[in-house]
Amino acid sequence: MGPLFSVLAALVALTLAQAGLGATEPRPEALVFGLLLPHGIGLAARRASLRGQTTRARRLERWLAGSGWMGYAVLVLGAGWLGSIRQWTGLALDLDAWPDLGLLLAMAPFGLFELSAIHASARVHGGTPLMRQQLRRFQMRLFLACCAPIVLFVLLSVAVGQSQWLRTEVQYVGVASFAFTALMVAALGMLLPRLLTWSWDTLPFPDDARREALDVVAERAGFRPGRLLVWRTGDLMANAAIVGFRARGRAVLFSDHLLSLLNMRELGAVYAHEIGHARCRHVGAFIAWLAALVFLGDVLYREVLDGQSIWIQAAVGAGLLGAWYVGFGWLSRRFELEADLFSLEIQGDLAALVSALERVGGRVRDVASWRHFSPSRRVAFLERSLVDPGFRSAFKGRMVRLRQAGGAAAMVGLLAQALSLGAGLPADRAVVRLARGEYAAAQASLPGLSQEDELELQPLVGAALTLPDATASAVAVALQAALQAGQMERSWALAQLAELRDVEGARPLVDVLERAREGDEVGARAEAEAMEGGWGPDLREALGRREPHGGAPGLRPSGAQE
Repeated sequence: MGPLFSVLAALVALTLAQAGLGATEPRPEALVFGLLLPHGIGLAARRASLRGQTTRARRLERWLAGSGWMGYAVLVLGAGWLGSIRQWTGLALDLDAWPDLGLLLAMAPFGLFELSAIHASARVHGGTPLMRQQLRRFQMRLFLACCAPIVLFVLLSVAVGQSQWLRTEVQYVGVASFAFTALMVAALGMLLPRLLTWSWDTLPFPDDARREALDVVAERAGFRPGRLLVWRTGDLMANAAIVGFRARGRAVLFSDHLLSLLNMRELGAVYAHEIGHARCRHVGAFIAWLAALVFLGDVLYREVLDGQSIWIQAAVGAGLLGAWYVGFGWLSRRFELEADLFSLEIQGDLAALVSALERVGGRVRDVASWRHFSPSRRVAFLERSLVDPGFRSAFKGRMVRLRQAGGAAAMVGLLAQALSLGAGLPADRAVVRLARGEYAAAQASLPGLSQEDELELQPLVGAALTLPDATASAVAVALQAALQAGQMERSWALAQLAELRDVEGARPLVDVLERAREGDEVGARAEAEAMEGGWGPDLREALGRREPHGGAPGLRPSGAQE
């Protein structure tokens, strides 16, 4: 997976830090550690290689490949990097906050660490200065291709967030949030071919005999290729790919090293293989299974795990990621076999396909990978398919059922999402009205809510109706007065309202008051002491009036009865 795995691992570390795991005391000097870590590992790998310790050198090279995200995980989980950003900028960077440019600032060290790892890796692999330069350039472009969708997502989110109406709808209404996410993913999918061809070094495929042969293969397979491109990797990768869903925007890429390895027949067989992926709708099947996992996982978190320990939630999340990793690899290996079979049926040239597999696979004929069976097993599958029509027919039937099952699972997940989000829609609308300062409308919507939702929102509506006007500043003034008067229950309600109205510093205030409300005196006081400026002085004064065991006037532990 290369840089994609590093990006995903970095996002997981950032998410855990936003959820409150890890150290909170800022230690910016960990930036230096993250920058130097790849070079330290690279130095050890070069020494091991020079001493003939091949196994140790390869192990260290694997560590080097992951040193970027590992250094970033240390920074955000062990050195309080998010705390540093919050101190410097005042940004919230909370997990449930609206995405803003602060996310790019939070991820910036990962980019630096990954670039440092790329530089160190190029030095480890040695060669001439030109070869090292080509390797660095190639790896940097791969990394850029993985980061571009994330940057685009943040920028689009920031643009949408400029509209207060849109932002509140998407942030607080589950149905709107789901629709926004679906539209964002669809937009990124439409832009993906352009993003990849922009971030990778590509040029149009030359009009020569090879192009004519490829056009014949496409016509035979009933495939409209869109653009045919040469992917310049500095002869570092032998690969071909088709990116894009629509014929108009689709791009077919052949790497320079692949073109230098294969003859005309072999290239035609590889092209037919790639067309097989498109004609068998393998990308759509991957998306369907992934959508099912995401939809059902989201419902699981919302309906079952909400309010559970962060460790339980993290464990379930790790399990879902593990299921995706195993399932994706299992499915991918079988899709590769189906694409091989498609190529064989279109071209009818087993020798060319086998030769291409052996040339691309090199000497690792009996070595499988996460996404591919070994070349020897793929060849054995093709040979059996030729002599056993029943075996071939049964395999194709299983693949059809796998795709159908993925579509059915995605529909079940979508239905579960609709039921879950639909049930919460009335409460979401009430929250949006509070966030917009429409307090009377929020009050009018309470009778239509479930008893649980009404009990949860009634304190916020009651506090809002006592305010002199519907401005956010009125909420802040009333909250300060409630804290100074020691009115903890009112402070708790107003703090939640302040968070909805985007009052600065309201999120950590809500967390402290929640702890106090649940009887965690020690934790609440410790967090209050750590708050410098802002609401800190008033909060500490209010908590100081509480009796040692939660007997402060006006504040009941959550769940207590009148």
